[in-house]
Amino acid sequence: MQHRKHVVQSAAALAAAMGIGRFVYTPILPLMTAQTIMTPHTAAALATANYAGYLAGAIAGFVWPRLARSIVACRASLVVLVVSLAGMPLAGTPIEWTLLRTVAGTTMHDPSTHDALAGLNPMGRLGEIDDAVEAVLYLERAEFVTGEILHVDGGQSAGH
Repeated sequence: MQHRKHVVQSAAALAAAMGIGRFVYTPILPLMTAQTIMTPHTAAALATANYAGYLAGAIAGFVWPRLARSIVACRASLVVLVVSLAGMPLAGTPIEWTLLRTVAGTTMHDPSTHDALAGLNPMGRLGEIDDAVEAVLYLERAEFVTGEILHVDGGQSAGH
């Protein structure tokens, strides 16, 4: 029963981080572009900053595994995520937006959810870098394959 509680808590944290952090930002991007000085180049820079934050969060979890398993760190990262997103409309320059998106991205990578997520995948595991590399190599070698969307997700999107 304790395992189930951990899975539910991890899933809730992940839903909050990804739901708020990614899917709230995406719909407001057109509004930000229309109502501010944001250009498509600036929007791309913000996305890049967010991905840099993902990378920083992943590296932090790898370098300090205890941090990745800490309930306090998880809760603090959720608070920082919400605050950084709430600051987006208050910020007025691309530099401020970039800093906020980098911070938001850093808080989204929660390695304590990996086991729960692996259990939800049809393959029973999370993808590895080699899985994506093999897919790219296949597409690069497959001369007769054109215009294909290759889902490298362990069967997660099968039937959709």
